[in-house]
Amino acid sequence: MLKPQNREKLRTILTHHVIDRGAPLFNDGQPNAIIAIYEVAINALLSLSGESMNSDQQRALRAALRDDRSGNPRDRAFALRRALDEARRQLDGRMDVTRR
Repeated sequence: MLKPQNREKLRTILTHHVIDRGAPLFNDGQPNAIIAIYEVAINALLSLSGESMNSDQQRALRAALRDDRSGNPRDRAFALRRALDEARRQLDGRMDVTRR
């Protein structure tokens, strides 16, 4: 089992990596591919959450997964990206605090 600090680091790395790799796919006109990648990443973040991810963060990620799947794929990709961006901001803030 991963220690909480290792879980936090892994979530931070995952979040940065998936956003950095996903943006080119989206810009290349492949929103369905990026939806699949973002959904896998969000599920991984939730699986790694433990006690270090607060319930508001978890709810926001779950809500992004549940949002309308029948709509425009570009809109869905943007919604998932917004949830990942928020997770990244929160994780980056936590990592800055733990480095001090």
